[in-house]
Amino acid sequence: MTGRAGRVVVIGAGLAGLAAAWRLSRLGFDVRVLYYDIVRLTEDQEDALGVRFALLPELLRTCDVVSLHVPLNTDTRGLMGAREFAMMKDTGILINTCRGPVVDENALYQALTTRQIAAAGLDVMVEEPPKVDHPLFKLDNVVITPHMAGPTWENWAKAFRNGFDNIERVAAVVGQNANAMNEMRGGLAAQTRTVEQMVREAARLSDMSVELGEVARRFRTR
Repeated sequence: MTGRAGRVVVIGAGLAGLAAAWRLSRLGFDVRVLYYDIVRLTEDQEDALGVRFALLPELLRTCDVVSLHVPLNTDTRGLMGAREFAMMKDTGILINTCRGPVVDENALYQALTTRQIAAAGLDVMVEEPPKVDHPLFKLDNVVITPHMAGPTWENWAKAFRNGFDNIERVAAVVGQNANAMNEMRGGLAAQTRTVEQMVREAARLSDMSVELGEVARRFRTR
């Protein structure tokens, strides 16, 4: 990308994709940012982010860097395969920080070893952790991180704070449920005591009826 502004395509305009697009277009990178998503942004949103929409085949053929930010589902599994790598420039770079199965790793290996594309950066893989003898580990044009490319020293504190807040929230819900269960148990216990009292009262009345019957029998025999 020397000598001119490079072209970066962000595939997937969710929160992560939009955050990446905004940083690339607004923080001084000498690149033109394009994107593809099944749902296009409004023109005002595109202007605010400094991005432009294009169809995927065109983007793969013309962009220098392809950055993946899609969820994993039946439509995105194997999104980048042999056909897509064949469309990319031989100087193109693939970056995957979303989900491993979005990329066909066998096709990626072939594209990298034959220099169909220039390089790849992977923070996610199909199998995590990958096998120690994974073929991609042997290539010098791949950078692999263990699904932790996002954290920085600055956001660790925020991550821990969010985690603690989640624990507190779950504990509160569990506590509320526990209180509800205790109330339910108390209600059941009260109902049980009431039933036991009714049984005892019925037994007492039964004994009284037997006694009264005996008295009546004796009275008739006089």
